[in-house]
Amino acid sequence: MSNNKKIPMRKCVGCQEMKSKKEMMRVLKTSEDTFELDATGKRTGAEHIFVFSKECFEKAVKTKG
Repeated sequence: MSNNKKIPMRKCVGCQEMKSKKEMMRVLKTSEDTFELDATGKRTGAEHIFVFSKECFEKAVKTKG
């Protein structure tokens, strides 16, 4: 038998590419309207997911992603 676990995929709000969840960073907008990195992936808040890339982050900010 093979181990057919599905890898969670997410779309980068900067480059719009689908990547595995482990290749991404998660940024949350808190109820106090601040932004925080979520290394655990378990905190609550409006999430924005990025590839670990300055260019993707800048593109998302520019397009209000």
